[in-house]
Amino acid sequence: MVVARKAWRRMAPRCKRLLGRLLRATGRMDSGVTLLLAPDRDVRRLNRIFLGKDRNTDVLSFPARADLEPGRLHLGDIAVSVPHLLGYDHEVDDGEMRRLERRLLSRVARVSLDRRRLSWG
Repeated sequence: MVVARKAWRRMAPRCKRLLGRLLRATGRMDSGVTLLLAPDRDVRRLNRIFLGKDRNTDVLSFPARADLEPGRLHLGDIAVSVPHLLGYDHEVDDGEMRRLERRLLSRVARVSLDRRRLSWG
């Protein structure tokens, strides 16, 4: 896990536990994920460089091209824009990711998106 700002380090243990629960819930306990907690400008830069989109977004994910450790599957990298986290910019996927997100958050983190006061973008 990479935390870009010292003040956000307190979030790291909770993020690590959540990733562990998500890996268990998806049957991927022997796999790894890299998580970056970053400011908007850094995630926007990644979005521009790798996806050609010069705009902010809350989360970017990149599938792995190789394993980081011998014998341990690396699923990929996730970059989270901490200040932009409550927004969500869905690409066209017929709602598939949103349904998975709702199930996993409800099951693993006991979070219901239906109870949120802020709507997903």
